[in-house]
Amino acid sequence: PVCALPRSLTGAFVFLAGVRFGCGARDAGSRRVVFEDGRVGVGCPDRVGSDSYSGASYFSGAGPQTLHVVFQTESEDGAVNVDWNGSGPRLASRYLIRRERVAFAASDGVSLVGELVLPEGDKPAPVLVHVGGSERTGAVGRVWMPYLLAARGVASFVYDKRGVGGSEGSYTQDFYRLAADAAAAMDAAQLAVGDRRAGVGIVGFSQGGWVGPLAASTTDVDAVIVAFGLAVSALEEEVSEVAARLAAAGHGRDVLERARSLVEAAVVLADTDFSEGADEFARLKKQAQAEGWLEDIGSQGITGALASYPVFFVRSTWSFFDTNTSWGYDPKGTLASLDVPQLWLLGGQDKDAPSASTQNVLKELVASGKSIEMKVYENTDHGLVERVGGPEGPPSRYVEGYWQAVADFMFRVEGSAR
Repeated sequence: PVCALPRSLTGAFVFLAGVRFGCGARDAGSRRVVFEDGRVGVGCPDRVGSDSYSGASYFSGAGPQTLHVVFQTESEDGAVNVDWNGSGPRLASRYLIRRERVAFAASDGVSLVGELVLPEGDKPAPVLVHVGGSERTGAVGRVWMPYLLAARGVASFVYDKRGVGGSEGSYTQDFYRLAADAAAAMDAAQLAVGDRRAGVGIVGFSQGGWVGPLAASTTDVDAVIVAFGLAVSALEEEVSEVAARLAAAGHGRDVLERARSLVEAAVVLADTDFSEGADEFARLKKQAQAEGWLEDIGSQGITGALASYPVFFVRSTWSFFDTNTSWGYDPKGTLASLDVPQLWLLGGQDKDAPSASTQNVLKELVASGKSIEMKVYENTDHGLVERVGGPEGPPSRYVEGYWQAVADFMFRVEGSAR
């Protein structure tokens, strides 16, 4: 669980040299520090109730061997000293950012909890509603990007999805239900920011890349942003992931084509709560095993789970990982219906959400006249995380320029909205 730590230990800061960083909660009372160049460190309190934290790099591949952060909670400006990798403590001052908790109701009456993060003052600001991925952890107080965006003048509204964090209801991966919740969050955000609202947008991360645009199709927005999401269905994502693993194992196009039938059979099982398709999947699984490529699928996803374990075992555990996923939802029609600018930030080496097919869909939509910008960070995996030494190397940091692209896009949208 995330500890309820003082807000003085959360926010955006800047060194004298102008380098910004955001600081938010992690798990069990730890702090996550994200610098604007993508470096990330995590520190735990030196003792119970301490305002000093010690740790190291969040990622295993690169970063500091040591991180020491001391919050000056008694100072008027809430400054902080940061010692990164033994370079000596450097003083950083706090940006003036306002955070407001907002309770709001989903369309079915479920109570959800959100937070507005915006720069202090009365200057109008573009507002961005954040839609998370498939994680089962709350977003309020944890995510780092809203603090850095606020330091650049962009307001954010984050909220805990139903069934996680402080929100009520049951966790789900029903994109339509989640999109309705995101639309309610959009209304709550605009009400909370009041007269300071300039342009308003929605940003979806990972699974939120399906949910955000779907919500935008039902409400008034000025912009849609998707980060490491997909413009193809969840079924096609599963097909792409399995194909990538088989290709990496050296299998050719003939195996990849047959693997699609296995994936489709696995999805039928998942989509019908394992009430249909068991015999067909068993037949295809036996065939793949005889041909020598079943084990190369791995154990990830529904296909990997069913390829590695008996159906009865997967059925007994799958509901924890997958709850009413909208496998058949095709986002292309939704994206084509949007008449607002879109920004897509994709990882060229994304193994969880392979982006090649999404890039093709977006290019088709651009050719049809849609206003879509696409940035592909070639050397990044899911989460826009760079890896050391190539796609199979250890993760090192978030790609530089990622959150700045989000802020710049919202300012361009704000200008056009005026």
